[in-house]
Amino acid sequence: MSNAKYYRSLARKTGNTCALCGAEFIHTGVVNREHMVPRSLKPEIGGKRDSYIMPAHVICNNFRGIKPLVKTMALLEKSRRRDPVEFSRWANRAVRDQKYSFVDPPNVTRHELVALFGDIKRLKNTQLEVPDLISDKR
Repeated sequence: MSNAKYYRSLARKTGNTCALCGAEFIHTGVVNREHMVPRSLKPEIGGKRDSYIMPAHVICNNFRGIKPLVKTMALLEKSRRRDPVEFSRWANRAVRDQKYSFVDPPNVTRHELVALFGDIKRLKNTQLEVPDLISDKR
């Protein structure tokens, strides 16, 4: 299966919408694989190799990084509700250069990010457990 066909079939899993933000994909060039549970934790929780893979915008996936899933989804949804057109432009832009793919969502303040996620540098140095990744609790 070619990459384009793979990403089209992956996008169909969620009705051609991003699993993280809920916005529609404009084209398959912005679709990426989101590991809802990180690959490193899969042996601990079991399941098929691809059972935790969902479609996401490249930029949404990069924004999530190691942040907790539910909190990331809530923040992206809040940004999308504030200005759907601007959010769609942000999420569906083609990301050719990796340094531009780590950009905060539109209409979200730095204060909101810190309030929701705390100190990201501290989070990166923390050993995450499965419940931390899928719940609101830190």
